[in-house]
Amino acid sequence: MSEQEQQEEVLIGKEEDVQDLSKEDLDAYIYIADQTSEVVGDIITQLEILQVVSFEEYCRICFGRGLSKAYELLRNHDPNAYAIMPALGVSERVAPDTDDVYQVIRQGVLIRTVEGNYYYIGGISERWRAGNFYVSQAGSLASTKIYSDTLKWYKENNVKVGVIPLYKEKDIENFINPPLLYWCSQNGQPADIPIGLDELLNSKTTVAGLLSTLQWVIIGYAGDPFIKRHGQLQLESLFYRHELVGLSSKPPTLLAGMVSSLNNITCYAKANNIANINQLLSNPRIKGIMILPYNTYADMAWLCRQKIPNKGICKWYEDNMNNNKYISLNETSIGAPIFSNVNCCDSCEGLVLLGFVGEIIKYDNPNGNTSGIIGVYPSPKCSKYTDACINDYVSLLGINEPFNIQLTAVNNAKKAKNKLIYLGFPAQIAETAVEYVENWLQHPDKIAEEAKPYAEKANNVAKKIWETIQKDKLYRCLNYDWIYKCLDEYDWNESEEDLYKKTLNCVMEMCYESGRE
Repeated sequence: MSEQEQQEEVLIGKEEDVQDLSKEDLDAYIYIADQTSEVVGDIITQLEILQVVSFEEYCRICFGRGLSKAYELLRNHDPNAYAIMPALGVSERVAPDTDDVYQVIRQGVLIRTVEGNYYYIGGISERWRAGNFYVSQAGSLASTKIYSDTLKWYKENNVKVGVIPLYKEKDIENFINPPLLYWCSQNGQPADIPIGLDELLNSKTTVAGLLSTLQWVIIGYAGDPFIKRHGQLQLESLFYRHELVGLSSKPPTLLAGMVSSLNNITCYAKANNIANINQLLSNPRIKGIMILPYNTYADMAWLCRQKIPNKGICKWYEDNMNNNKYISLNETSIGAPIFSNVNCCDSCEGLVLLGFVGEIIKYDNPNGNTSGIIGVYPSPKCSKYTDACINDYVSLLGINEPFNIQLTAVNNAKKAKNKLIYLGFPAQIAETAVEYVENWLQHPDKIAEEAKPYAEKANNVAKKIWETIQKDKLYRCLNYDWIYKCLDEYDWNESEEDLYKKTLNCVMEMCYESGRE
């Protein structure tokens, strides 16, 4: 795929994915967008008085329009809206004292490189445990293994945002890459050389930003998906196979704020009596600061009441505004992407990826609620998403050690999959069989050897189902894609007979549903 094709690629989103938020709900969002952009302007004015920024009036107007346009995309079910939707990442196994999914889900983005490889860039949780790792964005699903040494490194080095290479992609065509900062950098044209967030802020001092977060969706999830297996707490398969995908399809809240350089934050912090600012200034991975005037759902409820009371999401805000778990930015938003139409003054339209939520410092805002200052990790600094770009980004963040562990594992797993394909197994079965092997850090031949029994069982089931359907002369139901998709829904540790029965029932249901369309 050429770079131009990659940039022009359109996400094929299902309309029903965003229908559970009504027109009134999204009208409320747009009203909030208009109100919030005014508040951003007020903060900018305060900083101008402190003589630490200069922000032209045209940029404020442009930013407000950009924010409203983003919500219009969501309201109109525009596929391009998915470019600004966050990905949700979670490990299957979690810390034993976990009691709510919001404690373990982190946000970020999915990246597909020109070479066709996939990566998760986003938040890393200390509650994750080694094992299967899943990422969903806009209804797509990708997975890999995550290893103890990887998680240990992130915890010991207090790094909140990381890069994880991915192994398996399911319905991955349902997303597009977030626009690079490079594509909106000089008078609406690509720059001669890529620029980074710190370079942008050094030249412009201050830009308006949009934090795209699904925190309200995650915290509002009422299910209890945890089960104990072999003495370890983990998420049941129904959650990460279906419900995580559903959560990632919801429209995000876009929280408006101002992104500024590290040099400017000291004056603002002093003027607003904000403590603990040194934890941001001393972190070498943080390249900018985002100030959020309205970052709590209590503030959102207050804004909703001004215009659209008791409508959908506004009512949800109001019902939960007294619960601190719901109304305050928290660990769930670590890794969430931050976008901006940063160069609107140069007639550059559209949102670009600035960076990711890395740290959150809370302080009391004028409404008496808790607002926040965010330490921003930068986005990749490159002209297009390539594997080399991702490697450079890994070096920029200084996370080479955990990244290389994960990359080695994924490369070994792919080699093992190819060996199974060489032995005659269908690619879909070979790919899934490798997932049943715990250790991808061993030699690929060993991985293939351990995966082979799973591949043989699934292949036997697939052939038996095909023969059964042929025998019953249900020729319309002869579809290997359905068989492989159904096989993927069940545990291949089950007996061959049980796997056969469940998969056959699934295939017949798919065949029946296809006949009704």
